[in-house]
Amino acid sequence: MVLSIPLCTRWFSTVKYYFSDEGKQATSSLFKYRVTGTSTVQVAGFEEGQTEKTIIIPEKAICCGYLFTVTSIRWHAFHGCSGMTSVKIPSSVTKIGWEAFSGCSGLTSVEIPTSVTEIGNSAFSGCSGLTSVEIPSSVTKIGSGAFSGCSGMTSVEIPTSVTEIGNSAFSGCSGLTSVKIPSSVTKIGWEAFSGCSGMTSVEIPSSVTEIGESAFEGCSGLTSIKIPSSVTRIGNYAFYGSIGLTSVEIPSSVRKIGDYVFSGYSGLTSVKILSSVTEIGRGAFFGCSGLTSVEIPVSVTKIGDEAFKNCYNLNIVIDNTKNNVKVGKDAFEGCKSVTWKKGM
Repeated sequence: MVLSIPLCTRWFSTVKYYFSDEGKQATSSLFKYRVTGTSTVQVAGFEEGQTEKTIIIPEKAICCGYLFTVTSIRWHAFHGCSGMTSVKIPSSVTKIGWEAFSGCSGLTSVEIPTSVTEIGNSAFSGCSGLTSVEIPSSVTKIGSGAFSGCSGMTSVEIPTSVTEIGNSAFSGCSGLTSVKIPSSVTKIGWEAFSGCSGMTSVEIPSSVTEIGESAFEGCSGLTSIKIPSSVTRIGNYAFYGSIGLTSVEIPSSVRKIGDYVFSGYSGLTSVKILSSVTEIGRGAFFGCSGLTSVEIPVSVTKIGDEAFKNCYNLNIVIDNTKNNVKVGKDAFEGCKSVTWKKGM
């Protein structure tokens, strides 16, 4: 048996809500809801056949004489609703589920209230129509792939409440030109900004200790980047394919330069490796044909395979006064010259 109760709210006029016999799900003429607690529900998506473009999600729903508060947007709720152009999320919502609005390519405007603390994985992935988004100060983590593929996005404001930028959070946002990462962030996830080809500058604060693998891979428009001394780990492929960079200074806090981190930087003319570095990864500077001179400090004990391969103009000096440097296969293949400082 299904009960039908008429309801007039501030959001809609004469809307019907239903509960299933099991009491698990409620629906309206526009939305489907799912009960999550004694007084809470989550929006589960559109009712079948709905094609609304401008969406205002209600804060309350009533059924069987009970008042329910909408506290979350269920995973996959509006996935692939390409006709949706705008959505307003009520201040009762604290969580946006994973893939909640993924593939909504027509979405140009979204209002995220300050009540939201969590933006789920891939929540807005593929929303290519979004040009900007304001993330409220209540959010502490931007989920993996949260805004990946939002190619139309030109600006994003990351609040100081965020401590971690998830894996692939903004990957493929080719329209982004600059990003300021707040001082609250300690970790930039892998592929966080990969493929952001329009990005010309990025500010990494001194709070960041780790730059994940492929974090800025394919950011071909980057011309400069300053890695703060707080960073202890630069992941493999972190800046791979960011061919616009001309100079890089690796801070004294870094112990290992990851595999293929700066590979293919034909425009890179100078790099400074400080005495804190103990290992240079495989292919770290592979194909950096613009490099003319590099000095490897005595602290380095391992140089990976193909680390400086095809750096055709490079004159490299290696301080091996301790006679303890292990060199990988083809590490200096194609370099102009290699000079060793040897110990007694």
